[in-house]
Amino acid sequence: MYTDLGYDYHGHVFEKTMSPVIFLNRKNKLIMAKIEPMITYLIDTVKQIRLQFMFSLDKNDIRVN
Repeated sequence: MYTDLGYDYHGHVFEKTMSPVIFLNRKNKLIMAKIEPMITYLIDTVKQIRLQFMFSLDKNDIRVN
């Protein structure tokens, strides 16, 4: 059981990192919705690099902060 997992960024990366004014425009919102899964994938991929060196954790776990 993991505790203190931090913020669940899956599906919410741009909400916390960009100005809300950008999302008022419908076209911008649609573009960001297409890009967000790619950014989430990149974050998860970088986390896997760190997990390869932590021998006490499961190598396929994405819940580690």
